[in-house]
Amino acid sequence: MDQTAKSHIRLNPGHAETIFRVRMQGLKPDTTYYYKVTSMGSGGESDGVESSVNHFTTAAAGQQTSAHPPPE
Repeated sequence: MDQTAKSHIRLNPGHAETIFRVRMQGLKPDTTYYYKVTSMGSGGESDGVESSVNHFTTAAAGQQTSAHPPPE
């Protein structure tokens, strides 16, 4: 985990969960990537909140994929 992607969000106290979306480019097919989510205050300082390490695997070359959840 040697790269960082940032995504600005606005928290909504009325929702129990937060969805993070980050666009990544240059991913290789059939490769497992690991990530974790951290948060920081508006001044850029860490607030100490950090997820466990999660992962996803990109589709193999030529493999058809679908969106999750499916588009409406």
